[in-house]
Amino acid sequence: ADSAGEAVAAASFAPPPALSPAPTRTARQPPELAAEPEVEAQRWAATALSLAPGATFEVPIFVPEPSRCRYSFTVAAADGSVVGFSIGLLGMKPQATARAAQHDGEIEVPGGVGGMLVVTLDNNNSMFSNTVVACEVVTEPLSQLAAVSRFRERQLLRHNLFQAQEELAAQDDALAAIAAEEALLRDSSREG
Repeated sequence: ADSAGEAVAAASFAPPPALSPAPTRTARQPPELAAEPEVEAQRWAATALSLAPGATFEVPIFVPEPSRCRYSFTVAAADGSVVGFSIGLLGMKPQATARAAQHDGEIEVPGGVGGMLVVTLDNNNSMFSNTVVACEVVTEPLSQLAAVSRFRERQLLRHNLFQAQEELAAQDDALAAIAAEEALLRDSSREG
């Protein structure tokens, strides 16, 4: 009788069954990022263009399609010299002008057949000395810039979708672990 009593006592004081570990899932990798579309920029630059007193320098740039045009110029000397600058389509009023020692900006250039952009630098303020200027003009087709923008938006959406799916999967894992733990507790309470 003692052995039966000891078996009952041992069974009633048995430790609860060990909880099984929560199911684990294989970590997913974020989606592969595709290569960003290229923007075929056209660039004209001069690092040390010397303008004689009263001189004007013009650079024609063919723009075959509507484009964004960024430009900048800087006079090399810090003696207060300024240059004149203008940019616009050939035969039309300039879209941007400046008379300064340094300036930068951006314009949109309509393109198409005969879309000739003209950049003009002048040293009309000086009667006796040359002025050295650095200048850069970059045109980028609007259609290609729009494609890059759409690509980046899609990449951001893919990233956000992946993050949301990961959060949902983690919540599903947590719920499955809780359900497994509750089932073990129910089973152990029935046995006891």
